Amino acid sequence: MKLIGFKDIPSNNILKIDSFDQIDTYNVNSIFYVNGDDYQLIDRCKKSSLKVLSKADTIKDLIVLYNKDVDIILVDENFATEAMNIANNYLFDSKIAVEVNSLDDIEKFVKIGVDISIQKDILV
Repeated sequence: MKLIGFKDIPSNNILKIDSFDQIDTYNVNSIFYVNGDDYQLIDRCKKSSLKVLSKADTIKDLIVLYNKDVDIILVDENFATEAMNIANNYLFDSKIAVEVNSLDDIEKFVKIGVDISIQKDILV
């Protein structure tokens, strides 16, 4: 499991963006957090070879974001098991991520195979 946003563990920055113009002010090595229904912005980021994170609340969202080639799909902890089963069945290239409060919370997600745990405080 990859860890993002935890103290003393190196990782990429996650930056929430609402428009493509904001990308010029950020490091292109960052992970760009884009609203899951902003398909145009997701497409522009992907065409520019940027790493995109987006949130899926439903199975439909999960499948659409996978087909949009989103790199990291964030899911709620209650949806994590189902999302991982779907991702494994369809051999997703996208990584499935959950937000956690601390490193103490990752064990249950490691057991179900979640790819990434993100420190909750960094997604504002």
